Amino acid sequence: LMMYIVGYEDRAIVSPPEMIKAGPGQWENQVGTGPFMFKEYVVGSHMTFKKNPNYWKTTTIDGKEYKMPFVDELIIPIIPDESTQMAALRTGKLDLHTQPNVSQWKTLEQTAPELLSAEGAGFGRHLGFNTTKAPFNDVNVRRALMIGTNLKSFGDLHGIGPRPIHWYPMYPPYTKLEDLPAETKMLFDYNPELARKMLDEAGVPVGFKMDVYATNTPEDDGATALLKDMWTKIGVEVNIKQMETVVWRAHLDKRTYTDSIISSHAAANPAELFRYGPGMVFDIALWTNEAFSKLQAKGLAEIDQVKRDKIIEEAAISIIDEVPYLPLYLSPIKWYWWPWLKNYYGEWNIEDAGFYPIVPYIWIDQSMKKKMGY
Repeated sequence: LMMYIVGYEDRAIVSPPEMIKAGPGQWENQVGTGPFMFKEYVVGSHMTFKKNPNYWKTTTIDGKEYKMPFVDELIIPIIPDESTQMAALRTGKLDLHTQPNVSQWKTLEQTAPELLSAEGAGFGRHLGFNTTKAPFNDVNVRRALMIGTNLKSFGDLHGIGPRPIHWYPMYPPYTKLEDLPAETKMLFDYNPELARKMLDEAGVPVGFKMDVYATNTPEDDGATALLKDMWTKIGVEVNIKQMETVVWRAHLDKRTYTDSIISSHAAANPAELFRYGPGMVFDIALWTNEAFSKLQAKGLAEIDQVKRDKIIEEAAISIIDEVPYLPLYLSPIKWYWWPWLKNYYGEWNIEDAGFYPIVPYIWIDQSMKKKMGY
């Protein structure tokens, strides 16, 4: 927490007095100790950074130490139009694109086969139930809704082949699907008849109406449509409340959604699991579970990795089994770069969702780029 406040990220609240005096609202007055220095910002066009000659960090390659960064200049173009982005990448105007839309993957690979690529799994999309409100405070109702959800259909949502249905709460999962306890494993078997029976036993009538808050993005369009169709078959009428991302975010942060809300989940970091537990910052489900809280406290205090992994595994099974969150799908992420980018091997981030700390290690083989006709 201390490093969040004084050290880095948007939570850093300590700034050099010289910057405050000069006027932090002007780009050229911003200072730091990073590998690049601000050079130019052209609104709607690009941002340019130049090498910091006093950068402190070095790296060792084949036994030899080098100063970083390797490139003299870093240009970040501002290209809102997706088709223009793809054209710039295909023609070598861009050296790298970190997250093109999944709909562009096949086209890129067909039209620019020399591009290199890497696929990862940083985030997933899940639905958080408001567990303070009936009937979602009943674990059997939440379990019934998961059993009444065809997770395979969500895995195929992006049209890139079958995706894993067991990715929550971290990926790769600590426990394989086939190794989960029987009561937990059954949640992944789509069975609308059993789901309806469980809802009947819990006193949830046919035609029960519930709200699902979501963003008005293509990502949530498909997910909400699937949910509405699937849950109609088990007698649950879904009222989709899609909204601008800013409005959705306000509901998420203030916990003002009614029945449920779709949001992202950081699936690539096992430690994130405990941030979704009772009383924590990402406790979107407003979930109360004494056993999980004990595991949470134990896991956060444990410094032995082997012991901590066992605690995380137990906690993971617990949160899956209780279904405060219904895991929908693992968000597909893929990035593309040209072979002339050297000392880069497809890494996505080396800190909190941060790609830019990787950039100082990369250089451009201008000779290769020229030979490839760019």
